[in-house]
Amino acid sequence: MPLAPFDWRHRAVEYDTFVYDWSSPGSYTTILDDRTHYNSASPTYKLPSYLGDSRLGTDGLQEAVNQVASVVGATLVGIDKSNQGGRDYVGMLSTFFRPDLGVALNMPAPDVARATARNGGDSYWYATIPNVLFFMLGALYPGRAALMASLGTIADRFHEMSSALGGEAADFNGTGFDFRAMRTCWNSEDVNEGGEGAAGAAVIGLWAYARSGERRHLELARRAMAYLEGAGGNLFYEVLPVMLPYVASRMNAELGTTYDVDKYLGWLVAGSQARPGWGTLTARWGDHDVHGLIGSRTDGGGYGFAMNSFATAFLAPAVKYRTELKDVVGRWLYNGSNASRFFYADQMAPTQQFYGDRFVSRPEHVIAYEGIRKTEAGRRPCATGDPERYGKQWGLAEGAINLGLYGSSWVGILAATTSGLDEAGLMRADLNSLDFFARPAHPTYLYYNPGPRTVVELSLEDTADLYDPVSDNILAREAQGALRVPIEPGTSAVLVHTPPGARVERAAGRTEIDGRLVRYARSC
Repeated sequence: MPLAPFDWRHRAVEYDTFVYDWSSPGSYTTILDDRTHYNSASPTYKLPSYLGDSRLGTDGLQEAVNQVASVVGATLVGIDKSNQGGRDYVGMLSTFFRPDLGVALNMPAPDVARATARNGGDSYWYATIPNVLFFMLGALYPGRAALMASLGTIADRFHEMSSALGGEAADFNGTGFDFRAMRTCWNSEDVNEGGEGAAGAAVIGLWAYARSGERRHLELARRAMAYLEGAGGNLFYEVLPVMLPYVASRMNAELGTTYDVDKYLGWLVAGSQARPGWGTLTARWGDHDVHGLIGSRTDGGGYGFAMNSFATAFLAPAVKYRTELKDVVGRWLYNGSNASRFFYADQMAPTQQFYGDRFVSRPEHVIAYEGIRKTEAGRRPCATGDPERYGKQWGLAEGAINLGLYGSSWVGILAATTSGLDEAGLMRADLNSLDFFARPAHPTYLYYNPGPRTVVELSLEDTADLYDPVSDNILAREAQGALRVPIEPGTSAVLVHTPPGARVERAAGRTEIDGRLVRYARSC
């Protein structure tokens, strides 16, 4: 509570329109040219990680976790970023790819403060997520030859990394991996981000194999998963393990592996050894349910982050490959998508956000607060962020505020999965939108019914036969317009929208309709 319809797709479009407006119509600059030509013969651009971030004045300090995610998210909601206002933002992202290393890094500049950052050794998380985002970008813009070439190089370098870590017995334990020295790095606190590195390597290997068919790319995925399967503790550090239920389910369904999907769902809830307290919030703060948000369960009583919470959308495609996850994922996305509204100034009461009513009616309200704390300055809960508290410690000049672009840029990833709750409270999730480099599929949706109704009404745009992969039956033929479907409260239905009258073929536990797989032998 409070529950309310919210159009996530509209918010993602609003965000892109505002941030990529070179006239900067708000009170802060959101986009500038970068003409340093780091890693690229062409000029590029830069976005701040936070509004008012002083680093925007220095070329090369922009972050891939922000900019590449913003282009991926905008594309997922229908915006062509390869030719927007005459600018090719897709091509300009090549600044993050380091030809000398063969991988993408989070910042283009080769001389950032931390000596190992240039080679990826300071953080598995920061060294891996840009490459995962590059694969998403490549799936969305497959005609870009240079981008496609970089994906092949990235996958090969990660395979070389896995070989350097021990091959079939690859040990990802470490804070990061130095791609120049080809060795594991540890920081002074011995923080283990190996779960992030292995999760990202598994994603890259899976998608690279689906794209290329090269066995070494599948070998990369298997090596990373072997490390994760053998882990005795919870390795959830930042965000990439959110993708593991999907990766494990897809590999089990397509390749016949037997990875422990439930283990990785459990990692996301609580009990991380890599980052104590990190997991999923399952609480009510004051009058606000924050169930489904990702962050610290212990920092100040709880602190959920926008970027991490938006990324839980990657649970959706797991259901396509293992339909028995439908209820838990439906409930997770239903709660999380509703609670994620509270990151925005126009969705919270002024008394429950750091800046009061300052941004409620300003154009900046499309940028999310970095996070939500259980309690801050007497507010419970409070939409807030870290710059006002830690900015000087990070070396930021005064002026950076708690509205975070690096998190907001992931909004399109959530919006592509669900447009939020409809007027009747029903949630629909697209199970194909984030299933990159997958075989052709019919439109496939999860419908979650929070109750109390036992029959929900779907609104169908096109005429279709509706197939249920759980029962392996056609539930409705030539359905169109309004359709009433029985779904018990607190449960989900998975429906595949197929062409009317298409041929159904069943063999070895698999079902195809019109030549496309709709049910895997291991999907239930």
